[in-house]
Amino acid sequence: LDLTVTPSTQATTIASACESYLWSVNGTTYNASGMYSFVNGCDTQMLDLTVTPSTQATTTASACESYLWSVNGTTYNASGMYSFVNGCDTQMLDLTVNSSIDSSVTLSGNTLTANNITSSYQWVDCDANNAPIQGETNQSFTPTVNGNYAVNLSVNDCMITSNCTAITSLFLQANTSKEIVIYPNPTSGIFYIDSENVLISKITIYDSLGRKIFNLKPLDFKTSINLSQFADGIYIVKMTQDNKQIIKKLNLQKR
Repeated sequence: LDLTVTPSTQATTIASACESYLWSVNGTTYNASGMYSFVNGCDTQMLDLTVTPSTQATTTASACESYLWSVNGTTYNASGMYSFVNGCDTQMLDLTVNSSIDSSVTLSGNTLTANNITSSYQWVDCDANNAPIQGETNQSFTPTVNGNYAVNLSVNDCMITSNCTAITSLFLQANTSKEIVIYPNPTSGIFYIDSENVLISKITIYDSLGRKIFNLKPLDFKTSINLSQFADGIYIVKMTQDNKQIIKKLNLQKR
């Protein structure tokens, strides 16, 4: 008897894969988790396999100047398609970055014009905490009262605000010919309009959104008005005197 006894051997491979796994020991591809074996003579190879299905999701985003992707904590400054793989999960980012938006404004006479021709517009009053000016949504805006103004520009869901531009030359001639004094200003509610010796034919007051809140035809050269029932803020007082319109700002501060 010519006998050869070979000791048995066994080894276990632990593996994980997405979708499928090719086991090099036997050349077989497995698509499901499980315990697999391959016997070659006295040698037994074991495969402890975990197969996880692949997942993928795409996020579409747009941003001004840059975008911080919360998935991987990376900030991107350019448009593009980005990916992040975590195990069998792939996250995609389809990003549009709107950079270098032109927010400049040109002043011609008393007319302000936004130089950006591809956006939507909303003009705001810088002196009233950038309150929107009702109805002023065109590329150009001509103020009716001295002050500081800016424009909100919206381009592809990206909004940027221009620098404030000062308007200082409105109604100077009308104001100096027949000086009208409003006092106290700021006021806590009650204030006076003194037109010296020329009667004001009409007084109209607007809030910062352009809504009319008060209207009066005075009977004297000095008029008392009470705005204590209205909220704090900047109000526009329009007055007609000698067929000329005089516009002044009133600051209501009750606190």
